[in-house]
Formats: sequence, C-alpha cells, structure tokens
Amino acid sequence: MRTPFPQAAPGGEHAGRGATATWSGSVARRSLVAAAVIAVAGLLAPLTANAAGTLDQQQTSTSGGAIILGATNTLAQTFTAGISGKLDQVELYLGEQGATSSLTVEIRNTVAGEPGSIVLATTTIPAASVPYFNPFGFRGEFVAASFTGPAQVTAGTQYAIVSHLTEPGPSEYFLSLGANNPYLSGAEWRSTNPPTVWHEEESDLAFKTYVEPQQIPTSKEQCKDGGWKNYGTMFKNQGQCVSFVEG
Repeated sequence: MRTPFPQAAPGGEHAGRGATATWSGSVARRSLVAAAVIAVAGLLAPLTANAAGTLDQQQTSTSGGAIILGATNTLAQTFTAGISGKLDQVELYLGEQGATSSLTVEIRNTVAGEPGSIVLATTTIPAASVPYFNPFGFRGEFVAASFTGPAQVTAGTQYAIVSHLTEPGPSEYFLSLGANNPYLSGAEWRSTNPPTVWHEEESDLAFKTYVEPQQIPTSKEQCKDGGWKNYGTMFKNQGQCVSFVEG
C-alpha cells in the first residue's frame, strides 16, 4: 500500500462563491457550527495525541542511504539508555514500496553487545503510516512506534531496537542509515527472519528513543503497602526502598 504525497488543496476561488452564498444568510448558524467543530476537535485531540516520554538517544544521519527490510531479513540497532524509566516510543526513519504487511518493532535485551532474544516491548507500525520511498526523491521520514506496554530501561544499559515484517509476503521497507558508525553507543545489526546469527555493520540506523523518567520515592510512606513496586525494578522489597529514602 503506497502512501500518497500530500496534495495541494483545491483552489478556493471556485468553491468560494458557493460557500459565501450558502452561509451569507445565517451568520448565527455559521457561528454555531464553528463552535461545534472546535468543541469536537477539543474532545478528539487527547485521543489522537501521540504522547511520548523525554527524548533520550538519537542518531539522525542518513548519509549511508537505506537498507531494504523484506520477508527474509531482520534489522536491529543497539543503543545505550541515558535515562532510567519506561521507554514508551521509538522513531525510525522509514519509507516503503508496496508494503502490505505492518512492521513489527521490538525492544530487546542485548547479549555481548548483540541483540538478544528477550522481548521487553513490542508494537507494530501499519504500512499506511509509512510514506512511499522514492529513490529519486522523497526517501522517507521519522515514523513513531509507540509501546502501550513500555520497556523498563536502566541508564548505562544497552538494548536493541529490532524490526521485522509482521506477516510474510513481498512487502519492502527502507530504513535509512548513517555511514561510518556515527552513533558510538551502539551499532546496526542484520540477521535472517527469524533471527539466527547476527552480523554487525559499520553503520547505524537513523532512530530516536523516548523514555518517561523513573520516579524515585522521597518519603518512607511511599515505600509502604507495596508502594515500592511502583518504582519498576529499582527495589526488590520495601526495606530497600526505605533504605534508599533514608540515604
């Protein structure tokens, strides 16, 4: 499914006369309709807003062109978290050609620097949300992948963004790259679908990560009655939480 480029709005001159004639008889009616539209938009805005945490890691260079992601391969980018908390969104610089399958995006652990097998969060990007990739013109843009079940991440720990097709088929996505390893705290990795052996590349995918910072307790009361569990993996029990507060 190809996502069309934005089209210019139709010229207002042809519709203008008709619109003016229709509305000129009732200024009050026009005001009421406008107010209703604004009210409905206000109600819908929170539903469509794409809430995300704080921008943490990013690599925005696309100097290395793009790599094709199809039915037979899996692509990954490792990164080192700079903020402890809940990773609720990533962005990948994407384009597509004839994609019918959605794109699955996962946050995984790493083992000895390469993507691991433990999936910490997963979501899908619909093909319709990805712009059409034109090798001679528009080559994509950053597309958000939001996680309804965020991944708990710890600053200084390395993780992997893993991408593969959700359904088998002839779909093709294009992920843009930065040449010559512009991101020093991770790397691009490639494997088969499903992954078997990972191969490290001398490039980095263009990506961004967003993290909702970890909240910390400021009083012993916040640790009691199971409250210590509200701080992710920071504490193993109430005693650890109380000790943290007492310093």
